[in-house]
Amino acid sequence: MHKPIKYVEKAVTVTANAAWTVFDKLNQISQNPSFTPKWSDKPLLKSYQKMKPPLGWPRETDSLCPKCVPELRKEILDGQRDYKELMQTGEKLGQVKATVIERDGKILMTKTCPKHGYFEDVMAIDTTFFAHLEKVFPGRDIRAHNDENLHKHGASTITHGRGSVLTVDLTNRCNMM
Repeated sequence: MHKPIKYVEKAVTVTANAAWTVFDKLNQISQNPSFTPKWSDKPLLKSYQKMKPPLGWPRETDSLCPKCVPELRKEILDGQRDYKELMQTGEKLGQVKATVIERDGKILMTKTCPKHGYFEDVMAIDTTFFAHLEKVFPGRDIRAHNDENLHKHGASTITHGRGSVLTVDLTNRCNMM
C-alpha cells in the first residue's frame, strides 16, 4: 500500500502544472513591453524571440588563428598597422573557418590557417556535459548596435553577445560557437 503523502504530492504537482498552463496562456494575451537597460537603445529580447545559432557537432564555425592574432596585436601596438584596417577592410585578418568535431570522447575545434597551418583546440573533455550546455543555451542576446564608434565588427560574422572580443583578448582563444 502506498503512503498517503504520495497522493498529496501528485495532486500538488498536477495543480501546479495546470496553474502554470493557465498563467502562461493569460500572460501571452496581455504582454508587458520588454525592459530596455540604460546601456542599450534596444530592449532585451523575450525568451521566445531569441535565436539559437547552429549547435551540435560536427558543425562549421568562425574562429581565430592563435598565431595570427598575437602577430596582428604586436603590429598594431608597434605602429606598423592601423587598427582601423580590422574594421574597415573586408579582409579577414586572423580569422579562419573551423570545424567542431567529437573525437575520443572530447569536443575539438579544428582549423587551418593558410599562413600557420593546422590547429586543434579542446573545447570540452565531457561530450555529455557539453551537449547539456548547448541544450540549455538560452539563445542569442541583443543584436549588436550598428553605431559608428563602438560596435564596428569589421569582417567578423559574430554580431550577438556582449563579451566575445574581451574573452579572445584575455585567453588568445576563440569562444565563437
